[in-house]
Amino acid sequence: MLKLIFLVVAGVISGVLESTVGLASLVAYPAMLLAGFAPIVANVTNTVGFAFSDSSAILAS
Repeated sequence: MLKLIFLVVAGVISGVLESTVGLASLVAYPAMLLAGFAPIVANVTNTVGFAFSDSSAILAS
């Protein structure tokens, strides 16, 4: 339960950073590593998540 709360808080901070300066992986990747995810899983999760974020930003402009 504590990991889930930690990841949700890190996700919110990551989302704020992504929308303001585009540095979401600065928080998201280390947070997933601290939560116990394998480095490859954390990297792929970041890549897939930010690909959708970037593509939606392109469509919005």
